[in-house]
Amino acid sequence: MKSLIALFFYLSFLTGGQARIQAESCTFKEIDYSWTGGGAYPRITISNDKIYLISDVAGIWQAKQSSPVWEESNAGLENLEISNIEFSKKNPLRGYVTTRTGISTTEDGGLTWSTINNLPDSVKFRRWDSYRNIAINENDPRSFIFGDQSGNIYEYANGQITAVISTPFSTAISSLITFNHGASLLVGSSKQRALYERGKSFWQLKNIEAIAALDFESVTVGGKEVIVSVGGQYVYVSDNKAKSWFKNDISEAVGNGVQVNRVATAVNKNNNLSILVSWSKGWKSGVLVSVDYGRTWKNPIEKLHFAENNPTRSWKPDFLDRIMSVYIDKKAPDNWYFSTYWGIWHSSDSGKTWHENFKTGASNTVGSSIAIAENGDLITASMDIGLLRYRRDNFTNKANISTLLPNNENYSEHKLVAGHFWNILVSGKRMIATNSPWESFANQVVISEDAGLTWKIIRDGLPENYATENTIWEKGYARALIQDPINKNKLYLGIDGHGLFISQDGGYHWHKSYRQPDNLRIYNGLALDPKHNIIYWGSVGGGVYTSIDNGHSWSLGGLQGKEVFDLQATSDGVIYAGIGSTSVTGATIAKKKTINSSWQLLKDFALVGTVEAITIDPKQKKRIVVGINGWSYNNNGTIFISNDAGISWEKIRGNFAAGVADMVISPCADILYISEYSGGVSAINLAPYIK
Repeated sequence: MKSLIALFFYLSFLTGGQARIQAESCTFKEIDYSWTGGGAYPRITISNDKIYLISDVAGIWQAKQSSPVWEESNAGLENLEISNIEFSKKNPLRGYVTTRTGISTTEDGGLTWSTINNLPDSVKFRRWDSYRNIAINENDPRSFIFGDQSGNIYEYANGQITAVISTPFSTAISSLITFNHGASLLVGSSKQRALYERGKSFWQLKNIEAIAALDFESVTVGGKEVIVSVGGQYVYVSDNKAKSWFKNDISEAVGNGVQVNRVATAVNKNNNLSILVSWSKGWKSGVLVSVDYGRTWKNPIEKLHFAENNPTRSWKPDFLDRIMSVYIDKKAPDNWYFSTYWGIWHSSDSGKTWHENFKTGASNTVGSSIAIAENGDLITASMDIGLLRYRRDNFTNKANISTLLPNNENYSEHKLVAGHFWNILVSGKRMIATNSPWESFANQVVISEDAGLTWKIIRDGLPENYATENTIWEKGYARALIQDPINKNKLYLGIDGHGLFISQDGGYHWHKSYRQPDNLRIYNGLALDPKHNIIYWGSVGGGVYTSIDNGHSWSLGGLQGKEVFDLQATSDGVIYAGIGSTSVTGATIAKKKTINSSWQLLKDFALVGTVEAITIDPKQKKRIVVGINGWSYNNNGTIFISNDAGISWEKIRGNFAAGVADMVISPCADILYISEYSGGVSAINLAPYIK
């Protein structure tokens, strides 16, 4: 994409079109670029002898307990922001997930999913808040009770949704369970816990308490049903149908100010009750276990084995991310699991030793940019994770993934850049990226002159704050970055809400262009016609603006009112524009052939989403590939290819989740490298699509 413009022109000027690219990178092979990390993992569970893992950006994975690899389980799933997954104990192939947009169900253990379509429009779910918010009716697993983000309780039965309880809660239903043979219902939120009993035609409120109840679990011990509730710094245990509770304070074990957020229970090999809980205090997190109904607690962890294939360990080598779920295998109670924001863990010895990322392939990185270095390495930018290098191991044919930035375990240094990276430009040994740190008030640029070994942070001439008005999202990010192919020290940077900035010295000093387009809402829509030295600015909601005098003046050059998310230029001045919409069918691509021609609509893909990723084959400028993404992680990402400059298009086969954030074609082979919005990095063989 734009980060590859410099490389594209650099290659075109080399004798015979050859570059110093490793020979191995010019031959297509199936390559494993996956690693576990990126988005959060709200829950891990087991059903039908399979382990299920959910993501808040990438959907669902499943794996046989004996398998070392996760497999995607998203077929038929409309939305990939998953908050909860539940399976029936009576029929373990039947399950449900709550997503950002609704509820989906499976009858085959997650191989395929279908949407429950008749939910009220007001029903919403969100990860972390909507955790264990479904209770399946084991007498008829086709029916269930669920709680939503607004604190309401619904029942799904016989294909119909009924509002059964309007709780006095003002917050999301975090957890609910039925017990007492389905006659009792326990509902919890971050502030309250309520007990209901089923009457002849309605649920009757029996008790409500002003205490946090983030998670529940029930287990039968010695023939008696035991319920465990957690919230605040307390673990509550009841063996009399939730009529009274034993209140247990864990602060003596871990200190004051902690939040107990998750619980798992099991009958251990001594026929005693094991209670496993996770706790957090800020970003610090851990687990505790009790074998005496919660009266005493201990930290069972003796050793954490951090994964070698986790590139973020370069800047958090011994840090345990906040725990999001805990689970004990009921059939093998020595097997414990927990999931965190960026990882998953397994213990086979009742919590003494743990192994991170014990299965591979559950990659849910939120990508933003991808580039090819001179030696054939892939360099990617992403949200939260940083800048990564993917270097293929020619012996194992797997990617050796390492972090370029952040790369310092000293937090005082790491926090200066840790956050979101939006664009990466590679030219020789120089790497330039745009960066929005978590602990910063503004965007910045980072530069390396030694292929990523060392970096400098650049803010000279850039705005001292984020724009918060006239921006695409809640604040404006620096996504658009391109390089003049003739004068490689001249760079152009588009910052949403602030406008265009220009550098004459390779990105070390910047100045704002003398005038700005009327619409400053820019995503990736920045391109340069190198033949005529014209700057193109694609705005979201304004169209395409042009400047023929290096930003001294601008004119609206077409596509007025369109939401332009990406622009790409060929060496002879042809411009392609990716157009989209956040709410209606609007994924189209347009083309401007010459400096004096009008914009021509090439293709309306009749899809809801945005043509956001456009790339041109450096070996054949008529070969165009576009990626269409679905907003809010809708599972409808698609890729199309044209071999005739946009006259005809063919859909590339594959599952691309929410869509492609960025992509690039190899300069020496017919390989398309993609970085997904809610997945990882992968390679696609274009040979079957080349005419």
